[in-house]
Amino acid sequence: MFAPGLRDSEPIGRLVRDLNCPLNILAGPGSQTISELEKLGVARVSLGSGVMRASLGLARRITEELKSSGTYHGIEGAIPHSELNR
Repeated sequence: MFAPGLRDSEPIGRLVRDLNCPLNILAGPGSQTISELEKLGVARVSLGSGVMRASLGLARRITEELKSSGTYHGIEGAIPHSELNR
């Protein structure tokens, strides 16, 4: 069972108890941690489009930095090409 939008522990725990199937939660900022969801009995945690939207947010911040100050701090910590190629 996929239950996007659930954030509160009580209804999540109730669904786990009442349904006779694995529960998948769509998680993001404000969600319980993986270990908390596991304790509630959640079988799977999905991020949906969250990772892609976070990447686009980073791209926007980098672009805004380039336009406003001409600096490149936003790309610090990028994965090196050699690691990506491996």
